[in-house]
Amino acid sequence: MTCDPEKVAAVEQLAGQLGVPLYDAGIVKARDGTFALRLRDAGVSQTVAALREVYFSAIPKRMGD
Repeated sequence: MTCDPEKVAAVEQLAGQLGVPLYDAGIVKARDGTFALRLRDAGVSQTVAALREVYFSAIPKRMGD
């Protein structure tokens, strides 16, 4: 889930009350930015535009459109 930065504490408190584990996976940024994933020994970086193209064209490509 995502939330406004000002509401992080409230979300953490509610999750704690409900026993829901949380993990901070990153920050939502500009639509025309770059998605970067860092692992221990490697990383991946790709533009959001390229990832959107893959996502929205995957089914039409498989269907032959």
